[in-house]
Amino acid sequence: MVGLCHNDAMISIIIPTRNRSALLKAALESIAAQECRASEYEVLVIDNGSSDDTKCVVNEYQARYDNFRYIYEPTPGLHSGRHRGMKESHGDKLVFADDDIEAVPTWISSIGESFDDQSVVMVG
Repeated sequence: MVGLCHNDAMISIIIPTRNRSALLKAALESIAAQECRASEYEVLVIDNGSSDDTKCVVNEYQARYDNFRYIYEPTPGLHSGRHRGMKESHGDKLVFADDDIEAVPTWISSIGESFDDQSVVMVG
């Protein structure tokens, strides 16, 4: 059952990637299978100059889910990708994820619950 992941805050998941579309597809599939509503989180895939089918992979998810976005960042590097994701995000909480993760269905809700304690400012 789809439920609330967290209080009123939206979570932005930022995934920098370059030429790892096969791994990225598995990561996106696991994120799409989260137990919370799509309106509570967004997924930003920051393409750092891929020459493989990364854009096509992300386009498949954008076509199925309104909360998935593809962003091209021409400056290579993990930090460039993360910074671009921060600038493009709409969320109150930022999650930096690798392109090869496989998130359990409660991953986003667990992150959100961590911030229910007002003294928490960062989760790792």
